[in-house]
Amino acid sequence: MTDSTRLVYGYDAICGWCFGFVPAMRKFAETHPDVAIDVVPGGLFSGDRACHYTQLVDHIVHAFPRITSITGQKPCDGFWDLIKQPGGAVANSTVPNMAVAMMAEKAPERSLEYAHRLQEIHFLEAADFNVAETYETLQNRHGFPELDLSAIIGATDDSPEVAKAYARSRRLQISSYPTVLLVDDKDTVLSVLPSTYDPAGFEQAYFAALSVPAHEPNPI
Repeated sequence: MTDSTRLVYGYDAICGWCFGFVPAMRKFAETHPDVAIDVVPGGLFSGDRACHYTQLVDHIVHAFPRITSITGQKPCDGFWDLIKQPGGAVANSTVPNMAVAMMAEKAPERSLEYAHRLQEIHFLEAADFNVAETYETLQNRHGFPELDLSAIIGATDDSPEVAKAYARSRRLQISSYPTVLLVDDKDTVLSVLPSTYDPAGFEQAYFAALSVPAHEPNPI
C-alpha cells in the first residue's frame, strides 16, 4: 500500500445501517486523522424509489431492533412520529445526499462529520431532510460552510453534484450501505472491508485490508 490509498465510504443518508455505523466510523476517523476518507452518497431511495415514509414504516419498524442490538444506535421517539405521519415526510435520499455531496466538494475534510451530523439530526432529533431548516441548523450549530439550501431542497438525480457522486458509486459497484472500500489513486478497489459496527473491529478490518497486496485486490 502507498500514501495514495484512501477509504471510500458508500453512504446513504436515509439508511438505518449507516446511522448504526456512525460510532465505528467516527471513532476510526478521530483515531486516524491521517487516513483520507471519501464519503460517496448512493441513491437508496431516489428517483422512482423515493416515497412517503409511511410506505416504509413496517420495514423500518422491523429492521431497527436488529440495528439497535448490533450497533447500539436507536432513533428518538420523534423519529417514529415523523415517519408515521400520513402525507408527511418523504424518504428521498437525493435531497440529503445532495447536501453531503456539496460538502464533500466544498470542505472535503468535514464531509464525514457532516454526513454523521446529518443522520443524527434526522434519527435522534426527528428533523425532516426535506426542509431548509434542517441544513441551516447544522450549519449554525456546528459551523459548517454555508451550502446552497435551494439547490439541496430542489435536488434531483440529475443535479451535477448528485449525478457525479451516484456515478462514482455505480462505478465502484456499491450496491449496499454502508460499504467501505480501500482504493488507490486511480479509484481501483484494493479491498472491501467487512461491515463491522464495533469500533475496534472496524479498525482491525482496516489494518487487515492494508495487508492485502495491491496487485491482488479483493473483488466486489
